[in-house]
Amino acid sequence: MEEKQGSGRPAETTPEAEPQLTAEALRRELEQARRAAEENRDLYLRALADKENARKRLERLYDERLAEARRDLLRRIITVGDNLERALAHQEAREGLVEGIELTYRQLLSLLRSEGVEPIEALGQPFNPAEHEAVALVEGPEPPGTVVAEELRGYRQGDFLLRAAQVRVVAGQPD
Repeated sequence: MEEKQGSGRPAETTPEAEPQLTAEALRRELEQARRAAEENRDLYLRALADKENARKRLERLYDERLAEARRDLLRRIITVGDNLERALAHQEAREGLVEGIELTYRQLLSLLRSEGVEPIEALGQPFNPAEHEAVALVEGPEPPGTVVAEELRGYRQGDFLLRAAQVRVVAGQPD
């Protein structure tokens, strides 16, 4: 067919123009496929990052719960040590019993040390509300705010306070 000039009708495609249109359509299709592939890749990487973040969150939660369970166990063991310490304070018992209790108490302290538990030194120290719990105010020659008696020993594991020391403190304001 002939092409009419100025008639406003589209020119018919010639066989030579047809491969160009097909190549252009293929280029557009390829570009769309590349964009879709890039979007899918981004979604995959985000999903992978979300999975890794969830794994780390769960691992952190597990570690925190394990540490809290460990501290709870150590608190209970400390109570056993308190009873042994009280029994040792009463020297009227027979010698063999006292030796057995002393041995048990030393083993308990060794176990606690192996778990990173250390007693809080309170006697003669300035009162520290982060580590000490005042159970009584007393008069004495020591400066005000000084711990003069320890009713119950306190313990910590690293930076964690397992139990505050229950202490008697000289009355008055520290200088």
